[in-house]
Amino acid sequence: MNLEQVRQTRRARDLFFSGESIVSQWVPEPITRSWERSRRLGLSASDKRLFDMAAPGERRIATERGERLIRYAMPEMTRLYKAFHTQDWVLACLDVSGFVICSIGDAEGPCRELESLFRNGVSLSESAIGTGAPGCALVEQKPFIVHANEHFLDEIHGYSCAAVPLFDVNGDLIGVLNATCRSGRDLSSVCEALRVAARAIENHMLLDLPGALHVSLHYHPDLLRTPLAAVLAFSEHGQLLGGNQIARKLLGHTRSATEFDHMFDLPFARAVDELSGRNAEPIVTDTPAGIRVHLSLARHADDVMRVGKALLPPPSGRLCCKNREA
Repeated sequence: MNLEQVRQTRRARDLFFSGESIVSQWVPEPITRSWERSRRLGLSASDKRLFDMAAPGERRIATERGERLIRYAMPEMTRLYKAFHTQDWVLACLDVSGFVICSIGDAEGPCRELESLFRNGVSLSESAIGTGAPGCALVEQKPFIVHANEHFLDEIHGYSCAAVPLFDVNGDLIGVLNATCRSGRDLSSVCEALRVAARAIENHMLLDLPGALHVSLHYHPDLLRTPLAAVLAFSEHGQLLGGNQIARKLLGHTRSATEFDHMFDLPFARAVDELSGRNAEPIVTDTPAGIRVHLSLARHADDVMRVGKALLPPPSGRLCCKNREA
């Protein structure tokens, strides 16, 4: 955010708080929407809310409530934090209600006040602190960057933050991944790094589904083994168990389609048979929307062998339709 942008934002804030119309080019529309929501929530720009200490009970409850998400998020957060050239960042994972459940930062570094801010149990939701990347990402359910005086509260103007939403295997919002630093930096590359970390977290949750066949798909075969791949999980009978956000965007209907045979122009049994071949190449098939995609295994072939055995006819010659145990 350059000096001219800071000035334009300052002018936009003056107009906003005086009840006048804002020049649309000065502030992104999503920021203006958040300012309006913050004001409707009864917040004032001069409020001092940022460093309110969370009670021990709140910290414990937040940690317990977010235990499963913490287990998946912390490895990726640690990997990402080590990739930063400087240690004046704080990474945090917040639950769907906006409470911090875990964070990584340098308690002795130049941003130790940020480390104290991102304590477990602290609420950084829009209702608690107004406009900020974590709260906006939760409300808008998309990646968000908030610079300096784009924040609603005056006391946050010295910081900039980027946040991306996290979704579970059913596509439901479960939290956000956030990075915060002192203002004055371009956060676009940081936001992209958060996107990649979020994809990895979501994929780990998906690949941990027990007893599932995990399939990668993409219209470009070279992307099947990358974080850009769509991933779906199916039961041994072809029932959809979950998918990542890339799959939902690529296919556009994974909430309504619940069976492999309804999602692709290829029977599930045939797909399993072809994927079970040694050194199997990706399968090419079409979706009902007419998109040609490549399918491959997203993990070890043991998945395919197990599912393939489940599809073998029993001695009676009839297909076994025993439901998989929960």
